[in-house]
Amino acid sequence: MKKRIALIDADCLAYYSSKETIEESIIILKERIRFILESIDCTDSILFLTGERCFRYDIYPLYKANRGKYPQPLKYLKTLKSLMIEEYKGLIVNSLEADDLVAYYQWCFQQENSEYEPVVCSTDKDVIYQLIGKHWNFKYNSLNGNVAIVEKGHWVETNAEQSREFIALQMLMGDSSDNIPGLVDKTDYMKQRFDLDNRKGIGEVTAKKIISIIKDKYEGNYEKEVLKCYVNKYGGETEYNLNKELITLKVEPNALKVLSIEYHINTLTVTEPNNIESEF
Repeated sequence: MKKRIALIDADCLAYYSSKETIEESIIILKERIRFILESIDCTDSILFLTGERCFRYDIYPLYKANRGKYPQPLKYLKTLKSLMIEEYKGLIVNSLEADDLVAYYQWCFQQENSEYEPVVCSTDKDVIYQLIGKHWNFKYNSLNGNVAIVEKGHWVETNAEQSREFIALQMLMGDSSDNIPGLVDKTDYMKQRFDLDNRKGIGEVTAKKIISIIKDKYEGNYEKEVLKCYVNKYGGETEYNLNKELITLKVEPNALKVLSIEYHINTLTVTEPNNIESEF
């Protein structure tokens, strides 16, 4: 019987755990980690954190440029990330996001020779709806206006069809949280092919309608149909390829090269951000 290992998106943990004081933040963080491990009954775990200068900024300088519009940064994020590296052997790889590391390690653990059954743990939609499998989506609530603790969570099971639908949906409408524009406006081609109204934009409702029509009328060829929309609008595939690179998590080794995964699986050594390099 395989051992169950939790692959935890620790960026989410740091974000939701940063509160008014560092003492409160640490208490919340440790309670959330404990609850996740207890909830999925795992024997091992790895916490993944985003490294310095994600590669997506290099191919698209406006990536996450809208984040400056949000309230001021949570003040204990860096401290909590350092704590997870020191006490929980959290893993950081320069130029990669935690999302990509979770995706890559899940793929590696799913290979036939692995002794582990991976369970992805995240609240990030890009993780739980892109990756195929049964994932633990943890939730947090503040009780009595005091220390926030994990109150509950739920399982999310994503199959291959749902994963392709989600990526196509993001390609159509973009991802406002990461400042990825998508197709932005409808073209006459799109209006005719998908029976759309004359309103200008492509929001979630329109994007979901297009996905539904592709599924029912065009045999679920999401990638093919979305590509046609991009080519019709921009006259080529450049914008499509860029958005696909920004939106899609890195999974297989031919798309992502890092230090030997066996090194981290077998030792779970504390990993300093500047000691690992990634290559694309």
